[in-house]
Amino acid sequence: MENIIENNGQPVAEGQAQQQNTKKSTWKRVGKVALWVVVAAGIVAAALRLYDAMQWCYYEQVSEDVVVQTRDWPDEYRIVNTKTGRVTQKHVTFVSCIDEESRLVRFHGGKGGDHVGYFDRTTGEAVIAPVYDKGWMSFDGRVAVVDYENMIHFFTSDGKPLHTKTFRYYDRMEEVRYYGGHCAISDSAGRWGLIDTAGRWTFEPQYTAIEAEVDDCEDEWLGVWHLRSAEGEAIANDEGRIILVADAESGVTVDDDGTVVVSHNNSPAEVYDLTGRLVYRKAYYIVKPIYVDGEDEYSGQERAHALEYVLWNDRHGLMDLGGHPLTKAEYGSIEALGTELFRASIYGSTAEVVLDARGRIVE
Repeated sequence: MENIIENNGQPVAEGQAQQQNTKKSTWKRVGKVALWVVVAAGIVAAALRLYDAMQWCYYEQVSEDVVVQTRDWPDEYRIVNTKTGRVTQKHVTFVSCIDEESRLVRFHGGKGGDHVGYFDRTTGEAVIAPVYDKGWMSFDGRVAVVDYENMIHFFTSDGKPLHTKTFRYYDRMEEVRYYGGHCAISDSAGRWGLIDTAGRWTFEPQYTAIEAEVDDCEDEWLGVWHLRSAEGEAIANDEGRIILVADAESGVTVDDDGTVVVSHNNSPAEVYDLTGRLVYRKAYYIVKPIYVDGEDEYSGQERAHALEYVLWNDRHGLMDLGGHPLTKAEYGSIEALGTELFRASIYGSTAEVVLDARGRIVE
């Protein structure tokens, strides 16, 4: 007959009691193993984090609290907020040149590491998520991005939509930026227009080209737009008002000093300020001697018996030594074949002619 024992005051068969004790012992061993697994996993994770941290080194300071770190393998960057210790952006493959004037910094990251986004330089946090194909930032921090369906979206420097209008991006547009209150946009037919900050057309697409005039040395916008069409050229200010118009036979150049030069083929160039007021007239941009073999006065080469004059639209002509034009300014370049003969390329063409010292074409 099976022995009877008591368990918590209740009669239990001896075999059943042994079974219960075995289960308890097994669960204790499982608990210990699980604890050791958790501890080991924590140690491994800590070691991996330490190893990962040791791989990263300082690359560039973005702001007082934000730095860019880099590592050799895999070759990538990350953005770290040193104040909080938080890695704000991982798997970064590119960070733009740091412009301290701008609040936003462009980077390439996201899945695959090649999507365009923008982060706040003071926190390192993404303001515009890295989900775009292309992106450009204006001088004042406004951003234009192109999604993977080739649609352009505009954002403020806070990452908020500048307006709700979207426009299709075409490769001919190259860069899309707001300058002042306008942005140049092209349509499917290749015509260009200007939109304002609400996405409305100030100038409907009707021009063959539109460009913002920028001082390349100072990297500053000069405050005017250069409009080109088959009928000629024009200059418009940021209020959307055309201040200068030139026909197709003339050329318009905006200099870095803030003057607009309207040149003509055979009459003095007119120099205007950026309000459209005539400042003065100048006959030629440059007049220079021509040396045989294209050398200069210091080379000892013989000087040809004529001068070369250049208009503001980069058209060249031949002039006698007394300063009187011998030809119209219809050439792209002129070089001396001898003291009395000159090779001239037709402006805008690959054709060439030979001229004598009186400006006549030699057959």
